[in-house]
Amino acid sequence: MASLVAGLGGEPLTIAFAEVYTALERGTLDAAISGTKPGFGLRWYEVSKYLVGPISMRPHVSLAINKNTWKRLPPDVQQALKEEAEKIVEGKAFEAIEVWNKEGVDKSVEKGMEHIPFSPETQAAIKDVLRTKVVPDWVKRAGGAEAARLFNEVVGPLVGFTVNP
Repeated sequence: MASLVAGLGGEPLTIAFAEVYTALERGTLDAAISGTKPGFGLRWYEVSKYLVGPISMRPHVSLAINKNTWKRLPPDVQQALKEEAEKIVEGKAFEAIEVWNKEGVDKSVEKGMEHIPFSPETQAAIKDVLRTKVVPDWVKRAGGAEAARLFNEVVGPLVGFTVNP
């Protein structure tokens, strides 16, 4: 998220998720990034007037496992996790996320927030920063050439772009 905010010209500040409400309330943060339903669930509508976006990301279906932890998992557990991940990707999970996003927006608006969808230009800028900054930064942190290979093989076809090692 910090790479995305910085790439869009913002000044990222990372704080604990549980502290976001208070930071928005006190003005420590000007804005926060979350799924629309978690933001609604944490009552951000009480301390924020605007709901902008949402950013079309898929945090709801991600599972990150430390490489060393993965290596310690028995092969049958690794295989089961891989199979479940394939079911999610091939299934209707992405459609469900759009439903959850709409529900989060609608409920926040009912509580008084003003929803401002991203313009096509802003959406294009976000996609550009994801391709040129966020994913390359992740590749560096995740291991370089092997991370790029895996991204290009697994994620690239889903998002419509690849990354250089």
